[in-house]
Amino acid sequence: DILFLYVAKGVRILRLDAVAFLWKEIGTNCLHLPQTHEVVKLIRDVLEVVAPHVIVLTETNVPHKENVSYFGEGDEAHMVYNFSLPPLLLHALLRGDGSHLTGWAKTLPDLPDGQTFLNFTASHDGVGVRPLQGILADAELDWVVGEVKKRGGKVSQRSMPDGSKRPYELNITYVDALSEPGEESVSIARFLCSQAIMLAMRGVPALYIHSILGTPNWTEGFEETKRNRTLNRRQYHLNDLSELLDDSSGKQHKIFQTLTSWLIRRQHHPAFHPEAPMEILDLGKECFGFVRKARDGSEIVVCLANLTGKPLKLRWQDCYSEGAVADSVREILSGTTLDVSQGVELAPYGPVWISLT
Repeated sequence: DILFLYVAKGVRILRLDAVAFLWKEIGTNCLHLPQTHEVVKLIRDVLEVVAPHVIVLTETNVPHKENVSYFGEGDEAHMVYNFSLPPLLLHALLRGDGSHLTGWAKTLPDLPDGQTFLNFTASHDGVGVRPLQGILADAELDWVVGEVKKRGGKVSQRSMPDGSKRPYELNITYVDALSEPGEESVSIARFLCSQAIMLAMRGVPALYIHSILGTPNWTEGFEETKRNRTLNRRQYHLNDLSELLDDSSGKQHKIFQTLTSWLIRRQHHPAFHPEAPMEILDLGKECFGFVRKARDGSEIVVCLANLTGKPLKLRWQDCYSEGAVADSVREILSGTTLDVSQGVELAPYGPVWISLT
């Protein structure tokens, strides 16, 4: 009845929140039980009969291997939240080292048509760090936790079987998590770099409202509620928000205008179809890069991102080696042309999307 009510109301995406705990059974931890997977399959089967346009999206903030299990054998979720992406991007940009990000991205499954990831960096909850299990060493996670605390963030803990506590979730706006105190231009560039990567990866991009608005930590709200998650759940009055976004000298205006312009440009490129292939490049620890190809062969886009605060120059043949291209190519994010005959120059925390149509 609940499922059909949502369908009748016109739902397009059905989000199964914390679905990993759906089935309860005494004597188990009630996590990922076989019955849970069977229920997801059943929901998918029913929808394919009565509403085949509805997308099943599972939300499971767990280690990566467990998370992707909700794709099943092509018979469970249409989309799965890409939970390892937010903390890995955060680590890569704060460290200036994308080794772990690149290594993980190479393991992403080659999904069949009709299935893909929901890519995101922030949500109404915090940045979950359980999805780093098996990817990032505890010492590196502890370093990230320290950096988040320096930037005014909070850390929610979970209890371990031995009674100890380990970080579960970083509570901070993604904008502030990537900030550099006292250096606004660096803070903006680093945050925008993270969003450019997320927007270009294979899957469906999802922008949390406080990311596209460039919202800083809501410390006043936290002081009132004493709940860690309140830091990233600011409530605006419309007039106040309009004033912030209209202030051309302000950080939030710059972020909002840049991201909205990128979204407008992105929608015209078939290489960013959710199911278009993605090939991860080996460009060293300072750069994260990949190639997207339109499924009909009409477009190839080379996506590069400088993860460091210094300029970076790459050889074009390392970025694209499948044949000659014109020296001047179109860069999507800026709407300008680039001369790649002498290589590709990336500004500090600079992303580029190079179209080879």
